[in-house]
Amino acid sequence: HHIKIIEVLSEMLDDDTILSIGNAMRSKRNLDLYCGETTITEKQSLDYYNYVKAILKKVKKSLERKYKRIF
Repeated sequence: HHIKIIEVLSEMLDDDTILSIGNAMRSKRNLDLYCGETTITEKQSLDYYNYVKAILKKVKKSLERKYKRIF
């Protein structure tokens, strides 16, 4: 289901980087979580956090444009 969310966000915002970066983040997390083969550094975590924060701002702007009266 994570893959589908990433795909829909990428399409919704017309931003292919969401698909590539989102899948890279997901894959690295899965390796660490299920195989213990990698470590996500504090810098990577901060970079991921800031990237997701920027994407959420884009989503909010998109929704505000579409549903002006709700926001």
